[in-house]
Amino acid sequence: MKNLALFIIVIISAAFIAIGCSKGLSKAEAVLETDVKSFENEFFTIAIADGFSEMKINGGVQVYKGNKFIEVHFRGYNQVQKDAEAGINILAKNYEGSVSHIVEMLGLNFYHSAIVIQGTSRDVYLAVKNGRMISITLSGQGNSPDNDLKAMFDSINLKA
Repeated sequence: MKNLALFIIVIISAAFIAIGCSKGLSKAEAVLETDVKSFENEFFTIAIADGFSEMKINGGVQVYKGNKFIEVHFRGYNQVQKDAEAGINILAKNYEGSVSHIVEMLGLNFYHSAIVIQGTSRDVYLAVKNGRMISITLSGQGNSPDNDLKAMFDSINLKA
């Protein structure tokens, strides 16, 4: 009888532990189990956060919700890294931008500047891969990014 009571206590404890653990993981499991909406073209893929809409643009996509957005595109031919540097410097000069600097990400050196267009802050990143200019623009400034925008930004994967 004593062994039976101990056995029942062990089973109930294991059940509570399993329930507690599954509740802690349920959000992560839900993310893994749900169909993640994404955009893909010949140049890159990006996950799209819940509640955001997507609009295909030349060479890429703009993902938006209200005044929050991220835009990623590849354009042009026969571009070189100096073109990315010149492009970011022109944007910085024309749109109250910060001094450009290099940010290493996605296996490339991107030129970055925080600019202001029509009163809205934007982070712009430019680089060149295989002769095409890569542009990534986020609304808001990177020092306090929106969590959804940051997650989408972090999800970008460039193709070979």
